Amino acid sequence: MGLHSPGSMRRLILLEPLDSSQMSHHRHSPEWRAVGASCAAAIACSAVAQVTWHVDDDCRGPGSGTPADPFCTIQDAIDEASDFDDVVVAPGTYFEAIDLSGKAISVRSAAGAKTTIIDATGLGQVSVVTCDAGEGPDTLLEGFTLTGGRGTDPGDGVGRGGGMYVVGSGPTIADCVFTGNTAARGGGMYDSNGAPVLSGCVFTANAATSLGGECTVCRAA
Repeated sequence: MGLHSPGSMRRLILLEPLDSSQMSHHRHSPEWRAVGASCAAAIACSAVAQVTWHVDDDCRGPGSGTPADPFCTIQDAIDEASDFDDVVVAPGTYFEAIDLSGKAISVRSAAGAKTTIIDATGLGQVSVVTCDAGEGPDTLLEGFTLTGGRGTDPGDGVGRGGGMYVVGSGPTIADCVFTGNTAARGGGMYDSNGAPVLSGCVFTANAATSLGGECTVCRAA
């Protein structure tokens, strides 16, 4: 799925042509210099390119995110990425839990959920994926199996969202498999006052001790 910065939209301004005497007068005016500075800034901004960061569990470590020297963990790539960057994850099992950190980035597997697994087994009471920093639809997670999560405790002793913990956020989740996660509430996913968009996802064999084995959705009254 391609993501595009709102800054990539261009605005056309039509100007009447100036003759040589008008050009000489206007180019020395403060307004003309201001327009020139604005144009230079716009050109500089448009030159910033989207960066693709690479992750592979078969790595030398710690990596720099290039194809030849990939990061070993998905979280390292997320931490390095800026808005509208792309994180591409090679097939493998990644024993970690990730936080998308409010960034408008895509985190996607190169070969799909069957061969690309994020496994939080043994990491304690954590969700496999956390989105609680205002992520919007330009934050994309695509093509992973999420397993082994036990949920996030927000401070009341109750674990929420074994597979994914969403609070006040609306990320896009595509073609992911939520399986083998547990929590008190929302074994597969817990969504509180968010608006996640799910497409092609599968929830199976998740469990909750209190509410919502596969998914719990909570909205403020």
